[in-house]
Amino acid sequence: MEELITTDINNEAALIPTETEEKLTAEITELWAVHTDAQSVVKKTQQELKAIRQNLGERLYAMKQILAKPGCQGGWSSFLEQHQISRTTADRLVATHAMSLTGTTGLIKPLSDEKIDQFVEAVWKRLEKKLGTKQAVYAFLVRIIAESGLANFKFTRGEQHGLAVVDPDGESAHQAAAAAAPANAE
Repeated sequence: MEELITTDINNEAALIPTETEEKLTAEITELWAVHTDAQSVVKKTQQELKAIRQNLGERLYAMKQILAKPGCQGGWSSFLEQHQISRTTADRLVATHAMSLTGTTGLIKPLSDEKIDQFVEAVWKRLEKKLGTKQAVYAFLVRIIAESGLANFKFTRGEQHGLAVVDPDGESAHQAAAAAAPANAE
């Protein structure tokens, strides 16, 4: 490999580029230009891909509205299979489009009280084993409520520590539990 030739001009070392350095500089300059161009192409391609996904989601949403109804005998699944479209991808694009229309997915329906009871029972069996103590259960519930985003809850302090939860519709958790108790007793 060639070495740089140095000369002493006014007591300062000056570097004179060699043929190798000039060649590398030219290659770096060219590659940097290609790199910069490629980045702008990628950015443009990502924007185009986003637009394609939005259009595809809109069309798939419309098709699902037609084919995914009772009595269509799996029309949505058949359509996707026939066109070699992944159901997971199609459903994600549909959900994204639905969210753009309504601010929600439009696919999730509120759970009935019966389903909520089933869910709580199934989850509680696992949690009870993991949490172990009443203090751990309490700490877990405090964190779950805080994480849920329900603004209407408060912690009481003093001799009796506790947690008061207010239903978003104004009903307290105690009232809701009392109302649900006869239903659960049956």
